[in-house]
Amino acid sequence: MTGRIDRDICEGALKIDRYFNSLTGLDAFRPEAKLLFHLGSKGSLSVKEAMFVSGQSYRGFYIALGRLIDGGFVEIESDRKDKRVRRISLSAAASGVE
Repeated sequence: MTGRIDRDICEGALKIDRYFNSLTGLDAFRPEAKLLFHLGSKGSLSVKEAMFVSGQSYRGFYIALGRLIDGGFVEIESDRKDKRVRRISLSAAASGVE
């Protein structure tokens, strides 16, 4: 396996997380990992979409997002169609497109 995040693995991890949550009421993965899995599966998300799928509070989401940005895993840019929307995507290093 290379250093890239594989779409099928991401979708499988999200299924495991949903199943584990249905059994225990707990999340199987840290918020940062869940966000990476969603981005690996979908390609990019608006900040609003990412905050929704993370299931975290506003503050908790931005703390996790900050860790991912600082680690070089994700990038944020303005949406091409609507400049008011900020989109989160995997960095080139995380997606394996270097």
